[in-house]
This record gives sequence, C-alpha cells and structure tokens, in this order.
Amino acid sequence: MSGTAYRAAEVIRLLRVQKHDFLNHLQVISGFLQLNKADRAMDYTRETIKTVSAQGTVLSLGSNDLALCLLLQGQRAAERQVAVSLEVTPAEVREHAVPYTAVGIVEAAWEIITGALEQIPVTKRFIRVRVMESTEYYTIHFYTPLGSDAVAAASENLQQLIGRTGAHGVFCGACPRDEDWELVIRIPQEVPVHRELGNGGG
Repeated sequence: MSGTAYRAAEVIRLLRVQKHDFLNHLQVISGFLQLNKADRAMDYTRETIKTVSAQGTVLSLGSNDLALCLLLQGQRAAERQVAVSLEVTPAEVREHAVPYTAVGIVEAAWEIITGALEQIPVTKRFIRVRVMESTEYYTIHFYTPLGSDAVAAASENLQQLIGRTGAHGVFCGACPRDEDWELVIRIPQEVPVHRELGNGGG
C-alpha cells in the first residue's frame, strides 16, 4: 500500500470512529430527554462540547500531518483502554509540512508510552499530551503515571530512533515534573532529514 493510500485509509478509519462516537452522544442525550432529565442532558451536552472543542484545536496546527498523527494516535490509545487528554496551543503560523520522519518520531513516542501503560492497571492508565506551537518549534509534552525508569527508557529508544533516521534538530528528553516524569519532544519547523523511517539507513 502506498503512503498516500495508507494515510487515506487511516483518515477513513478515524472518521468512522468519530461517526460512532457522535451517534452515541446523540443517543445518550436523546435518552435523557425521553426520561425528562433535561438537566442531565444539558450537563452531558456541555461535556461533549468541551471534548469536541479540545479535539478541534488540534486541527488548528500548521502541520496537517502532525494534527492527523495526534488524532489517530489518541484514538488508538483510547482503544487500548488508555484515557487520553489532548491540549493544543496553536500559533498564528502559515500551513506548512513537518517531514514524515519527524511525525514518525511522535508516532513512535505514542506507541512506546501506550505499550508501557498497558503494563499497569486499567484504572491508572492515562496520558495527557500538551502540544505548543511557535513560529520555530513544536514542543510536545507527554504526561503519564509512568515512573522515571519507564520514561527514561522511552526517551533513550526515541533518541536512538532520531539518530538512525538522521532527524537532526529534534530533541527528546525525560524531565521530572512534580512527583511524576514527562517525556518532551521538540521539533523544529524545518527538520533536515537524511534517512526516512524504515529505510534502514541504506
């Protein structure tokens, strides 16, 4: 499957999941109204609007590929019983492309962290992703209940991936935050790339 066909399939998959979610929200609201529980319906509607609005801010990012990556990976994590919270602070920048290799590093971070979270009880699985966009960088913070060892291991794996793909200028590190640890990735708007993911460096 070509890269374009793969991305199209991923978009269709995401739209199908969102359609299911929207229909479910409407059914819940309809149920409350049928039971004459207008207050419950309003509360649920407000929470739904809040959730959808938060997802909508992802679409404000200057990079369409990065926005799609965040939405897809968030959905995949949710399917693996990980509670997901996305927070985005977009900047007033023109639409631009982030190299596939850099987006692949973000995808890898999601996969590594989600895999680690699957090793702990479901009730403790959560990931809060905060994305800050500036005219020069994207800074992505991953907050989880994982300990320092797990976050440091994730950081090391990603640093090795950055080295293999030659995505110079991409920063990845594990940082203490209050009583927990966070994984931070910083991607320049323009990333010099020498090898794409999966090419094996040949």
